[in-house]
Amino acid sequence: MYDQSFNAKSLERQIRKSDFTKLRQLRDDNHRTRLVEQSVERSKYQIGNFNSFRLSKIGKRTVCKVTKYSDELFLRKLNNNVTELANTRNIDRDSIIESIKTILKEGTEYRVYRLDIKSFYESIPTNILLEKLEEIKQLSSPTKSHIQTLLSAFAATGNSGVPRGLSISATLAEVLMRDFDEAVRTHPNIYFFSRYVDDIIIVSSGEENKRKFIRWIKAILPAGLTLNSNKQTTKERACLHQEKYNTYSITSNLKSINFEFLGYEFTVTDPDKDQKKTPRTVSLDIAQSKVKKIKTRIIKSLLDFNKNKDMQLLDKRIAFLCTNFSVIDADRDRKRLAGIHHNYHQVDASTSKALPDLEEYLTKVISSGQGSASDTFFTLTSAAQRRKLLRWSFIRGFNEKKYLSFSKAKLAEIKRCWAYA
Repeated sequence: MYDQSFNAKSLERQIRKSDFTKLRQLRDDNHRTRLVEQSVERSKYQIGNFNSFRLSKIGKRTVCKVTKYSDELFLRKLNNNVTELANTRNIDRDSIIESIKTILKEGTEYRVYRLDIKSFYESIPTNILLEKLEEIKQLSSPTKSHIQTLLSAFAATGNSGVPRGLSISATLAEVLMRDFDEAVRTHPNIYFFSRYVDDIIIVSSGEENKRKFIRWIKAILPAGLTLNSNKQTTKERACLHQEKYNTYSITSNLKSINFEFLGYEFTVTDPDKDQKKTPRTVSLDIAQSKVKKIKTRIIKSLLDFNKNKDMQLLDKRIAFLCTNFSVIDADRDRKRLAGIHHNYHQVDASTSKALPDLEEYLTKVISSGQGSASDTFFTLTSAAQRRKLLRWSFIRGFNEKKYLSFSKAKLAEIKRCWAYA
């Protein structure tokens, strides 16, 4: 039977292998024991205030961070209790993408809804969330009580909803959304449904009334949550319907449609009329929102170089963007991979527009001297230095699956100037 209690044994199990790298004092048995004892002591009292957490702003959003390791162990245990008893889902990005591709290739009529929940974490109705937790009968009373006081202490700081950034935040959001997910998934006209935090995709038969269906979606969302009208599109068969502020405009028939989801841009193309039995073509590219993000990081890298004149660091940043990298995931005893190919491995390089676009952009900002960042960079560097930077290539990094290895400290240094980009 799963142990929900907050004792030394259960809290010590929350220590991860990666923690020993981040907090070297854990290697000392006596120090580790003291931290676990502090966490046990912490669990005996309710969270009366938010003094143990640090709040910061990222854009317009408030992000919460734990300041004490003993509190982090306590929150991890809270999270594991809810995860275990609520049986929350694990999302596999690749399987979702494959499912969408398979469904859209079929010759049946379809409609694609791309929806977004506005200010998701901030808008979560904590009273309803606590009711959902109360419905999990096996979940211990101390766990429920600690979560309630955590949310109350966060609200006392003038914030609303569930705090972003804590290990338990995503789990609580999943508990709240379970009934919504199940209602949409079992709708008779739905072929496929997936929600990634606040990002929703629905593929339907197209037989439902669009406006009534959107109204139904809005109605079954937990009270306090609403759809973001500016990020709401509906695409069907060969027609595009853009919903904005509850009004629709319908374009003429199109042979293909495109939409973004989970970092990819999908393009669905119908076969020619004389090839009706031929499946639709579904091609994937890097989403334009991700392309924009990469371009922003290139510019931020140049701006940082213009200040520090560190060519070696700039070279590593461009290499990082153009290739792939691995870091050791100590918690799972394996390498964790990421990068231009690994993150977008379902893209067909031969048809991709994003990869040549990124290649051209990189060449332009490094070589042209046009634009404020590029102009200053051009005056500070030699032709040889610029040529050396251009040995890195998005297309080659993708096609040749180039992998580089960076230490965690070096990765942190590389990413430092990209904060929030």
